[in-house]
Amino acid sequence: MKFSKSRKRIESVRLKNAVLGAIEKEHPNYHRTMNEVLEEALAKSGDRPAMTPDEFCEWLNSVSH
Repeated sequence: MKFSKSRKRIESVRLKNAVLGAIEKEHPNYHRTMNEVLEEALAKSGDRPAMTPDEFCEWLNSVSH
């Protein structure tokens, strides 16, 4: 199977991200830190009203350009 250079680069980046992700998750503080971050994010999210579907589409369009 022949891959283009850009395809090989994408696969290389994915492999690096997978390896780094696995290493990160093996850190003894990973789960505790993730729990703290998620709890803080959820606590702060209660302070803001939810996005409407239209607002979400506008936001998605703004970050994709």
